[in-house]
Amino acid sequence: MTNRQRLTLGVGMMCFSLMGFTPPWVHVRTDAPDTRVAAGYAFITMGTQIEPSDAGQPRDGGRRNSRGGRGRNTYQGAPLRLWSVEVDTGRLLLQWLAVSLATAGLVWFQGTRE
Repeated sequence: MTNRQRLTLGVGMMCFSLMGFTPPWVHVRTDAPDTRVAAGYAFITMGTQIEPSDAGQPRDGGRRNSRGGRGRNTYQGAPLRLWSVEVDTGRLLLQWLAVSLATAGLVWFQGTRE
């Protein structure tokens, strides 16, 4: 294996690892698991927060509702308690597959040119 192939393999392994440290996240409704909202990328130990859709904007014009709170804390039209956060494993596996194939292809290509 040449130095160029080793460098390519090292860069590919670094990209693979970084994707694992900052995976794609998804918000999932617990009562309807098919309802999934992409939540971006975040460090693996932190995840992403589920923020209310109507944060800071009461629906009743500033009046307090029957429970004594302001407005309703909802996300995508459902109460916050019905949502959870998960790693989007399908998308992460697809990214890992793409990096693995690209790295393997580049290492192979660099070996055939000599």
